[in-house]
Amino acid sequence: MTEPYRLWYVRRDEQMQGPFPEALICRYIALGRIGERHELSLDGHYWRKLHELPELIETTRGLLYATDEVSADDVDWKMERAKAALRWLDDRKSPDPRKEEDEERRSEKNIERSGSDRRTTAESVDVHVYRENRAMFESWSRLRQAHFGWAVVFVLACALLVLVAAIFMQPVRPVKVGLQIVREANCTAPAAKEVNWSGCDKNGELLVGADLRGAALRGTRFNHARLRYADLTQANLTQAELADADLTGAKLGGAVWVDGQVCAADAVTVCKK
Repeated sequence: MTEPYRLWYVRRDEQMQGPFPEALICRYIALGRIGERHELSLDGHYWRKLHELPELIETTRGLLYATDEVSADDVDWKMERAKAALRWLDDRKSPDPRKEEDEERRSEKNIERSGSDRRTTAESVDVHVYRENRAMFESWSRLRQAHFGWAVVFVLACALLVLVAAIFMQPVRPVKVGLQIVREANCTAPAAKEVNWSGCDKNGELLVGADLRGAALRGTRFNHARLRYADLTQANLTQAELADADLTGAKLGGAVWVDGQVCAADAVTVCKK
């Protein structure tokens, strides 16, 4: 049994098209638009002739002859069923603008139509798919146009309500919002909890066992600094420089590391994400 949602590539004379849904491939096999001169592939690399795909032929045959009401020996009925299926498969999907014209006008237009306008040759798969998609778009467009008038009325009504509210309603008293004051860095301050050393030069400093919990250390330079067993819990080390810094035993739980990521709660010596 074939899978109804498979996609197939079609190749003829080294020209490849697709992929197309299996239902469309079966329709074109039934209409004779895909035959032994074509090759089919699911991946675009391994190609097979139509006679090498019995499951696809069986699906097409079922599309034409399937029925649960007539015996398998009724050959005449099966042929009529197949012809009806072919007519249905070959039906043009685009709306016919001529259907509302009277019979006399349709006859005149058929006489005036040149031979180049008639659909006497089989369409390619791309043309058929394009025509079906265009028919769907035209139907959708007509539906949108039918509802466009109501959309305009709704927008105008909303605009009118906003205008009335702006004219007659009292203005809202503005809410006073306080600004958060950012503390300036104090590079001369001793090591302490929540100290602000942002951007300070602490290269080579001896900070063994220092309490720097929650300290603001954004962009601080700690190159070659000795921070052994220092407590850097929840400190902000974003963009800090730590080249050759000694962090042996340093507590880094919840600290914001140089790359902006937060260290694990149990991180020691190394910032574990």
